[in-house]
This record gives sequence, structure tokens and C-alpha cells, in this order.
Amino acid sequence: MNFYEIESWAVGYTKYPWVAGWGPLEKMPFFDSFPPGTQKMKEQSWKINSDSPGLYIDPGGRVWSDVMGCGGGPPSFFVSERIINDLQAEGIPMLRATEVPIAQNLSKALKDVPAPKYYVLEADPGISYAYDLMGLDLDQNGKPIIDRTKKFPECIYRLSSWSGADLFGKKAVFDSTIDILCTEKVKDLAERNGWTNIQFKPVKVG
Repeated sequence: MNFYEIESWAVGYTKYPWVAGWGPLEKMPFFDSFPPGTQKMKEQSWKINSDSPGLYIDPGGRVWSDVMGCGGGPPSFFVSERIINDLQAEGIPMLRATEVPIAQNLSKALKDVPAPKYYVLEADPGISYAYDLMGLDLDQNGKPIIDRTKKFPECIYRLSSWSGADLFGKKAVFDSTIDILCTEKVKDLAERNGWTNIQFKPVKVG
């Protein structure tokens, strides 16, 4: 069984647009998946900047993509309505899809091109890190002891902890529903249907 982490390709000023950041929505259930420190940082930033709800699209980009990377994450990407529809048609469960409108579009080439609907895609946490295989010890609270002076080891996931889902988040100190992993079934669906600006990064399991 092969597992992959879903990511975007583009990093701005390329064929596909890039999200510089996003303003708070009235309802954003995915926010609870952020670590507390990240939640606080986002809330403080919004108080200072008074961002309008939705996505802020950078200059550049010539074609709307199915996955848009985000430099002001989390989340690290947003997915198009086509991906949501394809997952549902294939019978692949997801936890939730929250639509996020576009608040500002600075892409000249896409200014008059209708954009697809974009969403934050969430999946139930379905696999745990194998901290022992990563060479990390745990403290008395079960949290990994990380030496900030050293490079963080390559992530390895515990195969026996996998939920069996084809689309799943990560079980960790803070369970994540927006850092999404998947099986070959989702990768095959993406290739068959031609999802754009998406990459499937192989991950290690043990």
C-alpha cells in the first residue's frame, strides 16, 4: 500500500495563481484544526489588518487551477469544486468542504475569467506518526522531544494506526484535518480526471 501527502505545485507568478493569504469567514470549522499558537497568531493579524473574508490572489497566473497553493497558510492549499465533486462521485468520504470566496484578485490575466468555487478540504485524522522510527523520544505527556538545534527527521507514519480511509488527516499532538494524506485510489482519480497543480508526495510508513 502506497501513501501520499497532497500538496500544490505552483509557488506564484507561474501558469497557475497563488493565494497570498485569506481573511476570516463567518463560519470556518477547519480553524479548530490549527494549533492554538497558530489560531492566536491569525486572530491577532486579522485584528490589525481587518482583512475581508476570503482569498487574496497574488499577481501572476494565467489559468485557474484545481489546487491553489497558499503562502499565508494554514491551510497550505485550497481545492476546486471539481475535486470535491470527483471525490463524491467516486465514493471517497471527506470530513468537510468549506467554501472560501475570493476577496481580491490581483491576477491581470484572470481578472475577467470566472473562477471556480474553492474550498478548504478536510479529512478525518487517520494515521499517526511513528516517533520511535523517526528517532524521537517522548516526554511524560506523550509529546515528542524535539531538539531545535538539529534538523527535524523525515516523517514516518505508523501503518498499524491507519484507519483504512483513502483520504485522511494526521493524528499527532494536535490532530490535523487539513494536512491531508491519501492512497493510490485518490492519486489515480486525480490522474484520470486531470486535476491541475496537484502533486502527490510519497510518504514513508513503518
